[in-house]
Order: sequence, then C-alpha cells, then structure tokens
Amino acid sequence: MKILKILLIAACFSAFSSCYYDKEEELYPNSFGRCDTTNSTYSVRVRKILDANCMGSACHDGATPSGWDLSTYAGVSAATVRGNLTGAINQVSGFSAMPKNRPKLSDCDIAIIQNWVSNGAKNN
Repeated sequence: MKILKILLIAACFSAFSSCYYDKEEELYPNSFGRCDTTNSTYSVRVRKILDANCMGSACHDGATPSGWDLSTYAGVSAATVRGNLTGAINQVSGFSAMPKNRPKLSDCDIAIIQNWVSNGAKNN
C-alpha cells in the first residue's frame, strides 16, 4: 500500500511539473514590437494574413464578385503582379483601401506581405 501511494504521488508530481520547449517567438511572432519577416512565405505567413483579413464577409473568397479573388495563389499572384495588393493594404491614393470598413493591417502584417512580394511572390 505504501509503494502504491508513493507511485501515485510521483505520477501526479511528474504530470504537473513536466517541461516543454515552446519558443516564445513561435508562440507570439508579433509580440514586444518584433516583426519577423524572414519567413515571409505564402503558405505559412501570407495566406494566414489574407484568410484572417480578406476572406471575412465573403469579400475576396472567390464565391462573390467583389474584385479580386484572394482565395487561391493564382488570384493573389494576379493582384500582386499589378501592384493592387500592396497598394490596397498600404491604402495608397488611387487604390481601394483594404480591408474595407476595417482598420488598416498592422505594420508587421504589411511588412510580411511586402517582403514576400519583394522576394518574388513565390508559391512557397
């Protein structure tokens, strides 16, 4: 009985004191004023920004005709080649400011997209 009690206490202690190796930069990529643009890939970073800011309310999801279809790489690439994507997210005069009726994207999100475009807007 005493050994069972010791084993039970040891199991509980190890369950609550286990280590983990998460990196703060991966958990909170935009925290503390840091903006990591080194991994500005389409599939990992750009796609997530577009999904979060451009697909809501069926704006640019491809199912509704609202200008650009940003639901696929081909659609994003077409908007990028013409400069419409960066012009719109930077809210440059002559472009329709995006996201429409919402706050401008964060400086970090814009930097990530611009870095991706500057590096050739690859489907990576």
